[in-house]
Amino acid sequence: MLSGAVIAPGDRVHIDAAEHRSYFRSMTAAIFIIFLCGIANFAMQKATMESRHPLVQHMRASMGKSVGNWGGYALEFAVLLGALFFANMGSLLAVGVYGGYTGFNAVAAYMLLSGRL
Repeated sequence: MLSGAVIAPGDRVHIDAAEHRSYFRSMTAAIFIIFLCGIANFAMQKATMESRHPLVQHMRASMGKSVGNWGGYALEFAVLLGALFFANMGSLLAVGVYGGYTGFNAVAAYMLLSGRL
């Protein structure tokens, strides 16, 4: 790492191959983890949207007026694309944020489907 050095446009910077492989592996792992969380989020959303819970029925009715029945899936896809974009740009924070989002979705789906809410 260059500490205190100023890099001008056009300057060549040497990147160690091992450091590059390590970075590539961590970004690939981050994208893979977010992708798996996205699959889980879509599965939880499908399960809750198909339930007959009154809260879900009310949400479907109010959402259906403005964006149709697929609006929730479109929003979920937009959030997934945003997380994948940030992970691809090198943000490992995206994994934590999207993982937390998936955790909150899991708790909400559990509460709705088990009748605790």
